[in-house]
Amino acid sequence: LSFPEVVGFVRLLKALASRGDVRGNDCSVLDTRRRRLKARFLDRLAEMLPAARVSSPMGRRYSNFIASFQIPGIDNREVVEMLWREHLVFSSYIARTDQIRFAFGQRTSAEDVDYAAEAVREICHFQDESQEAPALKPSALLEALPVYQCRRS
Repeated sequence: LSFPEVVGFVRLLKALASRGDVRGNDCSVLDTRRRRLKARFLDRLAEMLPAARVSSPMGRRYSNFIASFQIPGIDNREVVEMLWREHLVFSSYIARTDQIRFAFGQRTSAEDVDYAAEAVREICHFQDESQEAPALKPSALLEALPVYQCRRS
């Protein structure tokens, strides 16, 4: 590591310690917090889009702060672009596996998680066929799901 990297890492550890997320070498508070945020997001996703296929479920084998999923029949890359363009929600698109990826940081709040999940739902559902649909192509499975009216505040 370079000197600036070491300085940055030390500053990060001090900031995390001042918030109570890290105690010495114990990162379990931060780990637990991130796991709860990931679980909250995956729960919301399952409620709102049961067809979503999660590839990074809860469990010690998987990252505590990354949720990766795919929505069958939807242009997942376009979902990521619309999340940013229309909702200022940052996520990543993994082209090799056609998946959407969310990462939960130390500053991510429960409200941020709820907002992101709602934004995904809003993009993937639209009111009816007469309403102008987004550039996404819903599959027959998603068309059969309940339809919601989206309102922006």
